[in-house]
Amino acid sequence: MKKFVSLLAVLFLISASNLFPKGFFYEIVGKNSKVYLLGSIHLAKQDAFPLDSVIENAFASCGNLVLEVNLNNINPMEIFQYGVFQDTTKLEDVVPPKYFKIMDSLFTIYAFPKMMYNKFKPWVAVLILQSLEMTKASEDFISGVETYFINKLDSSQKVLELESFKEQLDVFQSLYNLDSEHFFEYFLTKNNNDKTQFDKLYEAWLKGDEKSAIELIEKELEGFELAKQYREILLESRNRRMANDVENFLMQEGCYFVVVGAGHLIGSNGIVNLLHQKGYEAKRVK
Repeated sequence: MKKFVSLLAVLFLISASNLFPKGFFYEIVGKNSKVYLLGSIHLAKQDAFPLDSVIENAFASCGNLVLEVNLNNINPMEIFQYGVFQDTTKLEDVVPPKYFKIMDSLFTIYAFPKMMYNKFKPWVAVLILQSLEMTKASEDFISGVETYFINKLDSSQKVLELESFKEQLDVFQSLYNLDSEHFFEYFLTKNNNDKTQFDKLYEAWLKGDEKSAIELIEKELEGFELAKQYREILLESRNRRMANDVENFLMQEGCYFVVVGAGHLIGSNGIVNLLHQKGYEAKRVK
């Protein structure tokens, strides 16, 4: 999800030094439980790993890894059933010609057969294009923090999800349903996946610089007519649900290592502040 959404997805240059990334890492202690909150980046450079030993040790001590979505549990058929037209409708039938021309050009660059992408529903087509563009803008990056911890799981640790894959697709469809014209205008013309912004966010994550990260995210929607609604759909409503889930973990027993995009943790409407408002002390560890 995207210049604004791509920045959230990346959330986020390691130098030649031996310093570990600071990230955004918090600890909350319940009566019989403990929750660690790690603000992640979904793409990273190889030399970002391993993470700081405090983070690594916390993960090793927890019986539950909690992700936004379990990347190993995604069924490709969900995309087909949910994001592909099941009748004779085509993408070019429902997208205004000026925007379809842009989409057609981009899919051609990535050697996507027209007979395939022309069956995608609009929000899925744009989401796929954004993913391809983001990958192109970050060629020196690899899969990020979520994949790193999935690969480190041992047989005693469980993986839990805060959202289903369909729920994440629903988020993008909601942006489209809000106003399709603004949706296409923002994601296909205003969003150019600026690599400079991408690198700045990555650097902010490495330094644990919350102020810079928040400023960079907020800047991306400046002047956009639907900025308030997009923030509500992409971040704020999801933050509230995630904060409720974390509260439920705190009412149970055990240790939960929660990894979410850093954009969900920080800021006045982030998960950490929402939990403070509920009376929980989220201590920043890193």
